Amino acid sequence: MTVPRASTEGVPSESTTIGRPRSVWRLVGVRARVVGLERARLLTSAKIVALTVGAVVGALGMSRGFGLACAAMLVCGPSLAIFSSGKFVRVAALYLTHLAAFAAFVLLRDFADETGTHVVVGLPIVLDRAIGLGTIVTVRLQSALTDPGVFRWYDYLAASGYATHFVAIWVVAALLYRADAKSFGPYMIGSALMYLIALPIHFLFPTAPPWLASQWGALPQITRVFTSLGGQINNQLMSEGMRVSGNDVAALPSLHAGVATIILLASWNGGIRWRTVSFLYFSWTSWSIIYGGEHYLIDVVAGAAVAGIGWMVACRLDARVNFPRF
Repeated sequence: MTVPRASTEGVPSESTTIGRPRSVWRLVGVRARVVGLERARLLTSAKIVALTVGAVVGALGMSRGFGLACAAMLVCGPSLAIFSSGKFVRVAALYLTHLAAFAAFVLLRDFADETGTHVVVGLPIVLDRAIGLGTIVTVRLQSALTDPGVFRWYDYLAASGYATHFVAIWVVAALLYRADAKSFGPYMIGSALMYLIALPIHFLFPTAPPWLASQWGALPQITRVFTSLGGQINNQLMSEGMRVSGNDVAALPSLHAGVATIILLASWNGGIRWRTVSFLYFSWTSWSIIYGGEHYLIDVVAGAAVAGIGWMVACRLDARVNFPRF
């Protein structure tokens, strides 16, 4: 007589019942580590941005004491990056390099208009007419849009486009770092090189911006939109901020355009969203400084060229020394 065996169909094997929880716990552990690392990176990025913005805003109350704020960033920024996690020593080195170049640029450019070098007024106008098809783009825009003493929505748009320059480079650095973008290293080094390339040009070739050329009689009336609008909002703060900037004849190359170009180049391989936003920011910045009377079109072209050179050199360095990946 044959005794039928009990069916085992549908009953999980021992390896299955044991293996499945182990794999689940393994996935949970990996996920927890990833979330923890992401939170640490986000926290460090927020600290760096907050420190940088706070130091720059605090420096508005100083004159050449702006250097103290740069020194504070040089010490505290990398320190925060280092002590948040050992892995952030690498980003601190890049951050320190960028800040050192930025500090040198800000502090030394302040003296570029005190060397006695003749300020160039006519050549930028000639070059701008050449690339602007016989016209000064700033003059054309303001004659069509500006009504002296009356500020419309696009004047506010131009003023905000000019002002965002002072925080955009730090915010984008944090976003690139947060996104693990491989362009973070070239971005930090490339922007540092951009500052160092522009600095001797400002010393050797001081150029008057459109609003100043207008005051000297070389151009028709040009309104400096940013200061005119800002003066109506808070004249004391605007005057102090312009006093901190320190140099009115450092128009070529435009570092507003340079920073926007570096942002565009670093974002180009980040997908259609990064590419679109960075291109719109470049367009917004360029229009703001040209329409606002701060720069000629040739200044924008020169700023983009300087940024492009800095970016290419940084990418070459990246290929040789392999900037840190996080």
